[in-house]
Amino acid sequence: MQNIDLFALIKSLNQTEKRYFKVFASMSMKAKESSFVKLFDAMDKQKEYNEKQFLTRFKQESFTKNFRFNKHYLFNLILKSMRLYHSKGSVQAQLADMKKDLDFLYRKKLHKAGLKLLVKAQKLALKYEVHNDLVDLYKKEHVYSRYKNSPPKHVSYLNKLLTKELRALKDMENVVRYEWLSDKTEAVAIAYGEASVGKANAELKIIFRNPLLRDYKLATTTTSKLWYHLANTTYNYYNMNYQKAFDHNQGAIDIVSQNCTLSYNSYSDYLTLLSRQIVISGLLKNYSAMAEGIRLAKVTMQDNPGAPIALKIEFSLHELLYYTDTADFDTALQLVEKLQEDMVQPDFKLSSHGLQIIYYNFATVYFITAVHRSALVFVNKILQMSKDEIRPDIYNSTTLLNIIIQYELGRIQYAEELAVSAYSTFEKENMLGEMETIILELFRNNYSATASRKDTVQLFSECLEKLLVIRNIPSEKNKLQYLDFISWLKSKIQNRLLAEVIKEKVKKEKSK
Repeated sequence: MQNIDLFALIKSLNQTEKRYFKVFASMSMKAKESSFVKLFDAMDKQKEYNEKQFLTRFKQESFTKNFRFNKHYLFNLILKSMRLYHSKGSVQAQLADMKKDLDFLYRKKLHKAGLKLLVKAQKLALKYEVHNDLVDLYKKEHVYSRYKNSPPKHVSYLNKLLTKELRALKDMENVVRYEWLSDKTEAVAIAYGEASVGKANAELKIIFRNPLLRDYKLATTTTSKLWYHLANTTYNYYNMNYQKAFDHNQGAIDIVSQNCTLSYNSYSDYLTLLSRQIVISGLLKNYSAMAEGIRLAKVTMQDNPGAPIALKIEFSLHELLYYTDTADFDTALQLVEKLQEDMVQPDFKLSSHGLQIIYYNFATVYFITAVHRSALVFVNKILQMSKDEIRPDIYNSTTLLNIIIQYELGRIQYAEELAVSAYSTFEKENMLGEMETIILELFRNNYSATASRKDTVQLFSECLEKLLVIRNIPSEKNKLQYLDFISWLKSKIQNRLLAEVIKEKVKKEKSK
């Protein structure tokens, strides 16, 4: 085990998991386990791990003796406690225990009791579509059948069991194929990002030639139907068929909320689906559905107090999008401040991808409300990440936002230099679409710090007209949703606050 593994494992646990481990390790009240709790606590208090410094600091503690063994023991003790903690309510864990009990009863020749348990286990596996366990249970019935049936009946009964096993294997194959199709659809969409719909669609269309994704009736199990809905949600979302995406995602939510499937029935999986539905509802401007999704998420997290802080922040981010979409910017600003406080909590852990989304949304809220220096802080957080880590669509939008913020801060020449550099980068990496070209051309060639107000309005008006022409082109429309460049241009032309222009636009949309 590498030196960092134990430290990383401890730091990955949330507070509820940590409390459970301590109770688990201390239950026997043995001095040995107590020592491991001390080691656990000592490591948990470290912000960064340096083994040499750690051993020097705690050299008086008994756990530093034979330290390599103690680390290995604690690592496995934590895993053991987490297996127990997370097995509560798990159908797989129940079936695993039942299979062990069946083997024990068979060895003890308690065949009658074993048969009763076997029937119970098979019903459970069938209900939750755990096909691999179901196949195992049918095989166990081979031997139990000898004690249930006479020799002639046992022969014919084996034929029935073969039919059941083959059915279970066929259903398992059906699930695997649908899950693979859904995973590949998601992988392609994420790889290209929303700003590269054209590239993604070329591959997505190949995937969706598969008959399984064209005929719902070919999904023979509830779990397969779930993966069918998930694949179609992703496909329609990236094709901007948002109503179809909404309907398919709702189909997946209905399956999960009815607890019909094992593979996708935890609260975190349910929250993932709610998260998608909230985003899609926002794109449809279905604000009532968006608010309902947020409400359901809050209820679910209240019922699961052990939910990670990162998950809570994700749904707070959805709440933030709701406030920005409905132009409630005062509440949005308050929530941004609260989220920044939550993000410094010890339990907060999020991937680079997740941080990009949060930082970008913080930047846009600050930008819309004219707190430009704060917006720039979060723009820089994104641009300072490794280029390979940043999603292409977020990179494009953040780069453009950076140029506009510099302009708003009066750094006209710097904005022009950034525009020249961005144009070259986008062109070289084949990321230069019509929207990017129009925005960059405004600063790259046309705008001048010495331009009169009349000339500036003329330039901005020409830029606005070009964006209005392309705003309904699917690929460009998708990119314009990241930041409302059209409203920003109107605010500069009309000499008004951007927040006021957006509020007016949202009010008109609601009145339609």
